[in-house]
Amino acid sequence: MYAMCGIWSFILVMISGSEIFACNASLIQDSSAPTFTEWEQTRSLQSQPRQVPLSSQNNECPPEPINWSTMSPLPLERAESQGIAVDGKYYVFGGFYGSWAISKRSDVYDPNTNSWTQIANMPEFTTHAGQISDGKYIYIIGGFLGKNLSSTHHVWIYDTQNNSWLSGPNLPFDRGGGAAVKVGRNIHFFGGATNIKGETDFIDHGDHFVLSLGPTSNLSDDATSWTIAAPMPTPRNHMTGAALNGFAYAIGGQIQNNEASGNLDIVQAYDPNSDSWSTVANLPKPLGHIAASTFVRNNRIVVVGGMSHDLNGSIRSDDIFEYNPIANKWIHIGDLPSGRQSPLAGILGNQLFVAGGYLEIQGIQSTTWMGNYPTIDIPGDINFDRSVDINDLIELSQIWLNSQATIQDFSEIHTHWLLNCN
Repeated sequence: MYAMCGIWSFILVMISGSEIFACNASLIQDSSAPTFTEWEQTRSLQSQPRQVPLSSQNNECPPEPINWSTMSPLPLERAESQGIAVDGKYYVFGGFYGSWAISKRSDVYDPNTNSWTQIANMPEFTTHAGQISDGKYIYIIGGFLGKNLSSTHHVWIYDTQNNSWLSGPNLPFDRGGGAAVKVGRNIHFFGGATNIKGETDFIDHGDHFVLSLGPTSNLSDDATSWTIAAPMPTPRNHMTGAALNGFAYAIGGQIQNNEASGNLDIVQAYDPNSDSWSTVANLPKPLGHIAASTFVRNNRIVVVGGMSHDLNGSIRSDDIFEYNPIANKWIHIGDLPSGRQSPLAGILGNQLFVAGGYLEIQGIQSTTWMGNYPTIDIPGDINFDRSVDINDLIELSQIWLNSQATIQDFSEIHTHWLLNCN
């Protein structure tokens, strides 16, 4: 076991239950420790076969409040719309407004000017689609069309530089409320439901489709059709997805049309190398309607708001959860100023952006919030978000001494080994 100390002669404190551990001594060199290269290789997720990395280490710092500011509101209130952050701006497409009317309108928010600008309308009246970005392009995949919520297989691509729309390769089947993620140079779309005019309920699917984007973000590199991959084990809709460390995660969702009690807490991870799924830690509570409010930040998956339920019925969640893949654990990191079903959320710079969504009595919202994330300053000009996993810091410190790894080496990989505040 490594001796605990600070390589920069500062005090590390870890609170674990009722015990407090601290030190301020020089780290004892251990010849049995792996080299820096060996350490990187053992932490790599590229070897085969792989499993989702799990750990029992749960060293977290105490929670810190998020300080919210109210920003310029959406020009049009939105719910069940498509949204994503690209190059420091937030793009919003389609969705419901007013008394559940559907709009093609699209807008982009610039935090530098705290202003919204209308951009080219969507080609169709679309809600409940998956969204990913690749370079200057935003892909809007599947979804429901019109007020009848007819599921579609259409794929639309928005060019953020030219403010124009292009059609992409259609999904093999129509799907609404599924999830889209980009793992490497492949788009994965899984889950969702079919809804045909005249049907009384959604039909959930676990189908999993993959579109190769080729070596660059040029559309000419894209494949012309989707391929089939291992199906998601639990069919559902109104779910979300995230890509992290080479895995695709299917998160939450709901069963058929059951918003009141059919929300799910299940989370499943897909490994493209083995074309297989595994179950990881459940969400802290059942959540659906989170398709445009889930993103990755500092190697953590963040889920904002959504629809949940308890014994008394449905709940518009104000929770913000983060998933740590190393600890295989979800933690609560903060609260929205009020609950939101189907909000828009992402990171702009170092701030959390949240807009729109639905409340039971107040209806569809246009409110926009921005909130700061706290950081912990570590000597050596390295800023750690939230807190440091003590064991990984000690191990990396030991390897640094043994292998002469540089501060640049440490800076490049430190974000992979953080545990956020609980």
